[in-house]
Amino acid sequence: CGLIPENELSLGAGVEISPATSGAVVNESFETSIPGIFACGNVLHVHDLVDHVSNESFKAGAAAAAYVRNKQHTAPMITVKDGNGVRGTVPQQIRSDTDQPVDLMFRPSAVFRNSAAVVECGGKELVRKKSMILTPGEMALVTLKPEMLENLPGDSITVRIE
Repeated sequence: CGLIPENELSLGAGVEISPATSGAVVNESFETSIPGIFACGNVLHVHDLVDHVSNESFKAGAAAAAYVRNKQHTAPMITVKDGNGVRGTVPQQIRSDTDQPVDLMFRPSAVFRNSAAVVECGGKELVRKKSMILTPGEMALVTLKPEMLENLPGDSITVRIE
């Protein structure tokens, strides 16, 4: 099984590649560093459930269609950073004016028991999701609602495990 994202086309197009995931760097709409090029599935990171791939593909397809209809966003980007215990969060950027929930997917860097995935910005906790166990072999997911991204005290958010 291939445990490295399929990124030959991304590299050929000049798309920025994440050193953490070995896949394309994308925003919440799955748009890459090159406007109009969208990526999902194994181009981003290794998935453990086909449901995640399907969900990404629906979102990327809708965003690509909106792009073609000239419905691009110009809002500032919020950078998503990996914090303690987190490896390879996707997406790596979120537009501050998104009107859709954003699923942040990542792999824990170790086994964590009775822990929580925390998303924060400038010391402000945006969301906390408790888990009995988080393991590197299984994707973790935290969802941000659009209102959580309004009036942030900084231009980046951090995902960490505590």
